[in-house]
Amino acid sequence: EVEKAHPSFSPGYRSWAPVQDSGLVHDSRETGLHAHTTPASVTTPASGPLPFPERYLIIVAYQGTQRWVEVPESIGGLPVCALHNKVFANNRSLVSLAMPDSVLSLGLKTFAGCSKLETVVLSDSIRFLDPMTFSGCNSLRQLHLPARLERIERKLLSSCPIRVLRIPESVSEVAEQAISEHALERIEVAEGNRAFATDGMALYSADSSKLIKLYVGCDAYEIGTACTEICDSAFKSHSELSSIVLGPNVGRIGAYAFFGTGLARIEFAPSLRDIGNRAFFSCDKLVEARFSEGLEKVGEHAFAKSSLTRVHLPASLVSLGRGAFEGTRIEFGPDGAFRIDPRNEHLATDGLGIYEKSSAGTTLRSMLKRVEEYRVADGCTALADNVFANDATIRRVLLPQGLERIGAHCFANCRGIAELDLPQTLRSLGDCALAGTSIAHVELGASLAKLGEGALAVHVDHDNASPRLPLTVSVASDNPEFSLVDGFLCKGAPDALDCVLLADSAHAAATPAQAISIGAYAFNGAVLHSLQVGRNIKNVHPKAFQNMRRLDKIFVAVPRQTSAPASVCVEFPHDSTAAEGAACSMALDDDGEFFRFEDYDAWVIQYWLLNKRDCATVARMILARLDDPVKLSGKMRAQFDTAMRAILFNVFRHYTRTRDFAGFERLDRHGFIDLDVLDEMLEDTQRRQETEATGYLLDMKNRNYGIREEDFSL
Repeated sequence: EVEKAHPSFSPGYRSWAPVQDSGLVHDSRETGLHAHTTPASVTTPASGPLPFPERYLIIVAYQGTQRWVEVPESIGGLPVCALHNKVFANNRSLVSLAMPDSVLSLGLKTFAGCSKLETVVLSDSIRFLDPMTFSGCNSLRQLHLPARLERIERKLLSSCPIRVLRIPESVSEVAEQAISEHALERIEVAEGNRAFATDGMALYSADSSKLIKLYVGCDAYEIGTACTEICDSAFKSHSELSSIVLGPNVGRIGAYAFFGTGLARIEFAPSLRDIGNRAFFSCDKLVEARFSEGLEKVGEHAFAKSSLTRVHLPASLVSLGRGAFEGTRIEFGPDGAFRIDPRNEHLATDGLGIYEKSSAGTTLRSMLKRVEEYRVADGCTALADNVFANDATIRRVLLPQGLERIGAHCFANCRGIAELDLPQTLRSLGDCALAGTSIAHVELGASLAKLGEGALAVHVDHDNASPRLPLTVSVASDNPEFSLVDGFLCKGAPDALDCVLLADSAHAAATPAQAISIGAYAFNGAVLHSLQVGRNIKNVHPKAFQNMRRLDKIFVAVPRQTSAPASVCVEFPHDSTAAEGAACSMALDDDGEFFRFEDYDAWVIQYWLLNKRDCATVARMILARLDDPVKLSGKMRAQFDTAMRAILFNVFRHYTRTRDFAGFERLDRHGFIDLDVLDEMLEDTQRRQETEATGYLLDMKNRNYGIREEDFSL
């Protein structure tokens, strides 16, 4: 009704939640502002209820062409208290705008795309600004932020070349990337602000103990004596910064603090304890760093891709992160330029690896350089997680006797490693420790007591027409935990075995009779065509069949019954275009009924989905079951449900073509047709003008759910 009476009124108000007693109050051709009333229940996002009066106006559109605009404090005696979404968005003429303190709220993207906007004075009553309020305002140089603003959102002013910015008294947080640093000449903090302080260039915490962010670009900067911490990303990407003087009390440098800066040299004070991850990453001009006694931690990749040529780490250092000096110009090696003070009681190096010493033994923590061959130092008792992971250079690693533990993913994806002699003293091999390697054979010693999930899941090349067989395994005869039984690596007591891995290269296999479970990656990459699953198997890991692409059939044992076969055969044809009805076959009993899979439903389907087979085939297979529900959960359940719904319509159309309405009854009897499915089927038959099928489905719907009013048209 409003649009009919006032054609120029913007219809955008309809998206503003809930509007009651709406009415056009002002439609001035002079100002181009359009407004309407709204109830006092409206609130702004994230800032809670605002003190709106009982009746007020919301500006919903601006269609003027003036360069300077002043939002009126009231129109027709009613106060203007809010601006709607995108009121001035993409206005190409607006240069300057001011608004009264009666405005309590701005909508989304209020000034987005105003490319010529240079000056904005916002209402001091506003508490929240949408992060996209000034998006694309690349000419905005002067801005008065609201005195009651609570937070400066991420990227709020990132595209605005503001020269002087004053942080209001009420602001308690400035998000990362909230302010553009390229044009800012000075930053100020209002008197009385309890969260921040400033020296005009950087923002500090109120007590100046934390340097939060440098906002004004400079080539040299000196940190004050009160500062004890440099926060994350404080100087990040200030490439013009070539010199820094750290205060004498700085104890921590945060992650990414000097990332990508132009520093050439830096000297750390004795007070420094912690250098965060990637703190000096990609400082390609940094050639010298002097470390003092007292430093305890250097984070991962802290100085990576810098131009350091020499490093001498102090005796106080306790932790050195992975890749801390990767990609530098340091010549690593026994006689190289990388040194750790020999008095250090926690860390040591042979020039290539970093070793951590503790009461439990010595651990190879990380590698300083990628090499083709590496001999782990004598006396090392453990390899930490991920030590060689994803190293495309390494070809050979020599492990010492006395090594007891290899961590998770230690050699993961090291495709160049074709052989690895595990020491007889090894007690634990972590999750996926050898995953993705090219190792062909592994010997497990008498001491091995723990084998993580996928520890022996080696690489299988499916692009090759004749993929390489998975690794083979031998086990020391006196190992009390692991043994080889019927070609499987098994763990546990003789009468309750867990199948860990198919340990030989057979094309057909049968799980041991005493096996009760099949573990993760047990058949990883196996070139099997046939698998017999024993009747005692109670649990099959969802990833048991990872990387199998050639399995044709699984024989599932069933409880023995009168005149019943010993197992049910499930065939997995490789041709996914096989005709319907020939997708799978199962043995029949004397009554011509299919045997039930019992608990095997779930993992047979898991095998199929895991190897990206035809989901429709699984659905057809389950349609052949009797009454057992499929035991699936999570994402796999959703995948199966989608496949089931798709195949139901294919089966339905097949029944429609053949007039096999008994098939509908069977689907309905086993619970595959609910009300939603019936309605979709009815819609399909109506579109195809299949009168007989439509009538049959209506009769089924009437029996099960009753005919509804909308069905009479059919």
